[in-house]
Amino acid sequence: MKINWFRSSLLASIFVLAGSAAFFSVYGMAHLFKSQFIAIIILGLGLEAAKFTATVGLHDLWKRLNGLLRTYLFAGVVALSLITSLGIYGFLSSAYTISKAEYSIDEGKIQNLESIKKKKQEVLVQYDDRLKKLNESKKEQEQRLNEAVKSSTVMEGKDRDGDKITYVDKRAQQTKDKMIQIASDAIQQSNVEYSNLIQEYETTQRDILNLETQILESRQSQTKNSDILTFKFIADGLGLDLDRTVRYFILILIFVFDPMALALVLLYQHLRNNSINNTEPVYVDREKQKIIYKENAPRGIGM
Repeated sequence: MKINWFRSSLLASIFVLAGSAAFFSVYGMAHLFKSQFIAIIILGLGLEAAKFTATVGLHDLWKRLNGLLRTYLFAGVVALSLITSLGIYGFLSSAYTISKAEYSIDEGKIQNLESIKKKKQEVLVQYDDRLKKLNESKKEQEQRLNEAVKSSTVMEGKDRDGDKITYVDKRAQQTKDKMIQIASDAIQQSNVEYSNLIQEYETTQRDILNLETQILESRQSQTKNSDILTFKFIADGLGLDLDRTVRYFILILIFVFDPMALALVLLYQHLRNNSINNTEPVYVDREKQKIIYKENAPRGIGM
């Protein structure tokens, strides 16, 4: 019962693993030669079938085959395994290239948005400096205005009779009026520029918020390529670039994939051959009128 269960499990594993290897290989080779897609699929299926058939044949008939045929079949199985591995490499590389292209588009968009955001933030810093200078200039003009308003143009003197009198110096008054006008115009101009800068500052802040929203959306879109992010995390941990890490992973996978499928096929064939050998008749028990098989034979018989 245990052997039957193991053989069933082994057979299921062979179908899944060998079928997956054949699919990846044939699909990958077909994409390498897209102009003859269907023809390559037919060719690939034929090569896969020939590979497994030759493998089983070599296992069962190794000692019966002459050296030349045995060498050719062995070389053919190795060559077909390499072709299968090449197809699998092409399939996985194609899938990675597509995922990376989508990831790169999102990454490029994010970098562009980050660059724009950085420039906007630099503009905000300039606006802050300009607003501070305008405030300082406004305070200076207001101080000058107050000083001009407080300045007196009233003069003291004496009339012809020698009596003390006060009068307004017209030239001083004109100078005072001119200073008040200049200070008032400067304050008004500063207020207008300050108001415009505040509007531009608030607009730039809104632009930065919109950019941050777009960056967040792009990063959420980027998480759809979770396989790329996983490889990127591994690559950063190993200190390698992303492409090299993925290449190493694919090479490890293809060196295990097809050889494991062939090994399972050989294991199943070995169990099958042993099962057939164990059911061969050893002798006839004439008293009980039945055939005794190896698996039921007493020790020392048929061994």
